[in-house]
Amino acid sequence: MTTKLYVVYLILLFTSILGGIILWDYINQLQTQSFQVFPYVFYKACLFIPTGIVLSLPVFNHNRMKAGNWTFNYIRFIILGVLSLFFMFYPFIHFSFISLPTFIAVPIFNTSTYPIFSIIFGFAILSNFDKK
Repeated sequence: MTTKLYVVYLILLFTSILGGIILWDYINQLQTQSFQVFPYVFYKACLFIPTGIVLSLPVFNHNRMKAGNWTFNYIRFIILGVLSLFFMFYPFIHFSFISLPTFIAVPIFNTSTYPIFSIIFGFAILSNFDKK
């Protein structure tokens, strides 16, 4: 990548992280004012997916330059994407379908884990495309 692309990439990355943090604080304020937890938990879970997509752009750009046909790595998507999607929406699943043991569920309910799982899911969306 050239220097200009690195600068654009860093600006996109900084903007997505900063925008996510600002929206996270705004959603926390709305959540405490309205006392409605579940719509805002969903918004928090999806908030940092664009950051994961931005983090996977260099991998996607590198694969785009290769010659060959596009393939999708299903195994890696199931391991990374579906598992992180499960943990990202675990508060909804916990109260409706199944529940994990308490020593696993408590760290997932902690609000600081939402960005980690949503960044992993966003990264898994775009990085699983490959040319062979």
